[in-house]
Amino acid sequence: MSEQQREAAGASGARAEGARGASGARVGLAIVGADVITLDPARPHASAVAVGADGTIVAVGDDAEIRALADARTELVDGSGLTVTPGLVDSHIHPVWGALLARGPELREVHDVAALRAVLQAERARLGPDALVRGWALDYAVLDGVAWPGELLEELAGGPALVSYFDIHTHVATPSALAAAGIGAPPRLEGASEIVFRDGRPTGELVELPAYWLVNDALDPIAPAALRANVRDNMRRFNALGLTGGHAMDGDLDGYALLDALEADDELTLRLVVPLLLLPETSEQQVAEYLRHRDDRGRLWRGGVAKFFADGVVESGTAWLEQPDARGGGSHCYWPDEQRLHELIVRFAGAGFQCATHAIGDRAVRFVLDAYAAAATGPANGGVHRIEHLEIATDDLLARCAAERVAVSMQPLHGQWRAGDRSDEWTRRLGPERAGRGWRAADAAAAG
Repeated sequence: MSEQQREAAGASGARAEGARGASGARVGLAIVGADVITLDPARPHASAVAVGADGTIVAVGDDAEIRALADARTELVDGSGLTVTPGLVDSHIHPVWGALLARGPELREVHDVAALRAVLQAERARLGPDALVRGWALDYAVLDGVAWPGELLEELAGGPALVSYFDIHTHVATPSALAAAGIGAPPRLEGASEIVFRDGRPTGELVELPAYWLVNDALDPIAPAALRANVRDNMRRFNALGLTGGHAMDGDLDGYALLDALEADDELTLRLVVPLLLLPETSEQQVAEYLRHRDDRGRLWRGGVAKFFADGVVESGTAWLEQPDARGGGSHCYWPDEQRLHELIVRFAGAGFQCATHAIGDRAVRFVLDAYAAAATGPANGGVHRIEHLEIATDDLLARCAAERVAVSMQPLHGQWRAGDRSDEWTRRLGPERAGRGWRAADAAAAG
């Protein structure tokens, strides 16, 4: 059993040692009579778990063993009919970006313009006439076909507003919000990012995060204390869903300092792997600094991973495809200088970093596999390089992932935004043949 599994499962198999667990911690909670899945091949099942007063698992065993560790102050839980498992680890989360972006009401259950109006008007009444109304996780279908979504949003919200779609790769800002941010002409942005203008005026669409940051930071930057509180609260929400670990794919050195601060106050409640994110705007000075921080870690978090974007998303036309989508999008790498991206992947891999690269389109996946092959260097942590999302892949790409030992980190949960009649933007852009190759999780597993 690996040390990571042992930590997650707490499968020490400890027997009573006085009134305490093997670690010496007092037992604050004991669950007995349950089906405990340990992930320990020597003892795959048990019936009871002892949890220390500090929240750590101190023993796993049968009912008698765990009852012997309890004292008068121990909370005893009858686990009859319950299954207790190790905590879940999510391979792709954004606890910091979530804290920055998921502000205002969640719009996941908003399915039409009338419902969006109701939510935004309620938020306007709460905040006042001049405040920036925010919202997040909107389905692209709600504003589908709207030529000037920013102007419609202005009318719905009754003033300045900033709303994100569910994938955070595209946002909509109202004309008054853009004017307040000082944006009267298309700014020059790195990579695939764009504040969309048509006929000399903004449509309201903010494509990719650099465009969003430009507006957000001008109008509504988050205070450090609020950011820390949001990150802490997000992690507790993850815990409530059964997550005890995750791969936080939005790291930087400020984020490392934030995790250290949370850990110092015992407020870091997830075990995290935190890649350092490199973008087209990342300077050579930042690259050199990141290379020096490969081995940064805390008690519950570690670095050692470099994160890249090879493309964007299908819905905004920024996924990098072998053949353009139905609207002519999808023909470019996220980086304007794709050779620089290739060189940085090879450079960080050569320095012992594990590389994790966002690649949704089939051309992006091929590019990343070629870069990993050119690196010919495995991570110093003993792992393998990764491709994130891989929404569109051909048989040969899946075969290469298996043969070249590249891990596939997929999020088929995104399929919840697909329409059964294939009317959603993702499917329309790709067409039925390519859409039929979406999220090939089972095929990836079968390929090895």
